[in-house]
Amino acid sequence: MPGGYGSNAFVAICRQNSLGATAPTSWYAVPFARSGVRTVIDEMQDDSITGYADEPDRTLGFTRVQGPIEGNVDPLVLGFLLRGLFGTIASSAVGSGFQHVYEVRSGDWSPVSTLPPYAFQVYQGETGVSSSFQFIDCFVNQLDLSIAPNQYLRGVWGIVGKDSSLITKAAPPAWPNAVKKFNWSAVSVSIAGAGVSRYRDLRFSFDNKIGMQDRINASKSPASFFRDGFRMFGRFQGTMDVAVSDWLNMKNETEQAVSVYIAGVTSISSGVNEFLKLDYSRGKIINVDESVAGPGLITLTVNWKGEFNASSLTPVRVTLQNTLGIGIY
Repeated sequence: MPGGYGSNAFVAICRQNSLGATAPTSWYAVPFARSGVRTVIDEMQDDSITGYADEPDRTLGFTRVQGPIEGNVDPLVLGFLLRGLFGTIASSAVGSGFQHVYEVRSGDWSPVSTLPPYAFQVYQGETGVSSSFQFIDCFVNQLDLSIAPNQYLRGVWGIVGKDSSLITKAAPPAWPNAVKKFNWSAVSVSIAGAGVSRYRDLRFSFDNKIGMQDRINASKSPASFFRDGFRMFGRFQGTMDVAVSDWLNMKNETEQAVSVYIAGVTSISSGVNEFLKLDYSRGKIINVDESVAGPGLITLTVNWKGEFNASSLTPVRVTLQNTLGIGIY
């Protein structure tokens, strides 16, 4: 495929009805800054000695799909990616908008997989080419959300999947122009129910720990997907102005509820706006050090661990409010 221009490229997502559903049709555009989703192929090389010094032939080995999608977080597309990450969704109407609640629960993930599979389409921006790359049987494995001053809310989504192919390009419909990305200046943080303003930046990490299993089954693609370790949905860190109370909470293993609310720019209807909210009902500070780096303002990197809550059966609840209706995600 000839080289294209990134400004002409697009990435699209489509939820598959099931694993192996190879003809996705309902594509939605994913606004992105960089796409690293690609076909990864192991190389097999013959080690036979044949009487000459040139390296031997190669053969395609284990083949899979993986890579990141990075960009500012879009209030509409975010719902697809959160559904893929969490696996569950509960949607309800709020005014002229809709509220979508995501909770990762222990019983929602079997040893094989009950997370929804997705197809991704990547077009590399060559106007003379009518084909694009399709990646099927993909899972949203990881997410890093970062909030920093004078920036939009930023996301990096880690994708793993089974196979790739060339398809006829199917450009997704454009999103409404009025939809704006989440802005750092609309972020508020509360700890134990009280608002705090000490944080300079925040980063949240989610990891489904999905592994890919190769088997002898007449195929080079993964035979199954499995959880390759404990699911990590509770880690987050931030840079903040030092506070003795946080050091004491670390030493005493004090549990505190942490809530991060990110107001959207777009108004849906009277009294109803877009927003994203992350709620950790049990959180502990892992470390706050005692360093003094210089004569200026002292800031420290603080690591938190949101922990599993036996009463709610989840370590974190994410709520997204936007204009996309029930059943779309």
